[in-house]
Amino acid sequence: MVIDDQRRDRGQIILIAAVVIAFIVLGVVVVFNGVLYTETISSSSTSQSTADAELVDQELEAAVVDLALYANAGGSMSSDFEDVLEDELFDQYRETKVNSQPVLVDAGVDDVTSGTAGADLSSYNDETIVDSDEIGHFELELADDTGEVTIVANRSGSLEAITIEGISGSYDVDSPSGSCEIQSDTARVDLVTGSVSAPTDSDCEPALDPIEDGETYDDIELDAAVSDGSVYYESSNDDVLAVTLDVTYESSTVSYHDENREINVYGEQR
Repeated sequence: MVIDDQRRDRGQIILIAAVVIAFIVLGVVVVFNGVLYTETISSSSTSQSTADAELVDQELEAAVVDLALYANAGGSMSSDFEDVLEDELFDQYRETKVNSQPVLVDAGVDDVTSGTAGADLSSYNDETIVDSDEIGHFELELADDTGEVTIVANRSGSLEAITIEGISGSYDVDSPSGSCEIQSDTARVDLVTGSVSAPTDSDCEPALDPIEDGETYDDIELDAAVSDGSVYYESSNDDVLAVTLDVTYESSTVSYHDENREINVYGEQR
């Protein structure tokens, strides 16, 4: 299949940006795993021009998220991360072309929301995992060897407990806000959004979201080890949780300016 030169160039831009971060963080070259460009842009109609602009915006968001995830996995680097976005990735995007015609794609960083990312929950058993911090993102991975897990969130003395019990290839979830069954022996559950990466017998969101985004908790305790997972909470540390951009896109037919383009690294709700 013949790959459009412009699309290939833009794909190489993202690869180069990832390699730059690799050198900054670890001093080694890593492979950037982001499939960002999957369709050929070939129409000059207004509807297609709008789709072109949306695609470029999606690609830019995906690039920022992937670079942030890489930065978080490699170590603390919020200030360096911002510099790389401004000086490397965004600089290259300013030379974007669609249908072999130049378009203006300009972006700048207005704000970076920082916190702690990547705490490994697999080593926790009957321990306090968060102490006096605002929760940004809290996710657990359940596997077929997970027995009963209880999570207790303490916000100013108000306790909310969730019990997740593995039973014959599924999980029963019970909390003061509701109950449901996760119909799989493996699943990822997000205790901020209530989302589940597996089929359920009913809506699990009410039962699985004891942690309110942006609230401060005295502590959160986990009373059994889980197979994997991560907890992200806003604090004085500097892993990247969200980025706010000032983005401009202009072509001969479509233009837009968003001075408050927020990109949440871990989804719509951190």
